[in-house]
Amino acid sequence: MAWITLTEPNGNAVWLSSDQLVRIRIPATGEAQPAAKAIVDLGNGQQAVQETPDQIVAQLTLSAAKARKKASHLKAPPTRSRKVHARRENPRGAR
Repeated sequence: MAWITLTEPNGNAVWLSSDQLVRIRIPATGEAQPAAKAIVDLGNGQQAVQETPDQIVAQLTLSAAKARKKASHLKAPPTRSRKVHARRENPRGAR
């Protein structure tokens, strides 16, 4: 999951998760405030932002690359190897 920070048309910061992103589009005439250069459609609504669609895609790409790099540095927990011991015969034949 990648998070990015964008700017609402009024100048406030807004955090968006790539998991909720459905599409990025240019606003239709009169759909959003003049400062909005893109509309981000989300699974639970939409958000007008000042960034262009290309800027949003660039942020998503960078954020995803950082997340992959971070995940690649995490090590899996060590596994416990099951030791198998060979049964030794008693050299004297006694128990």
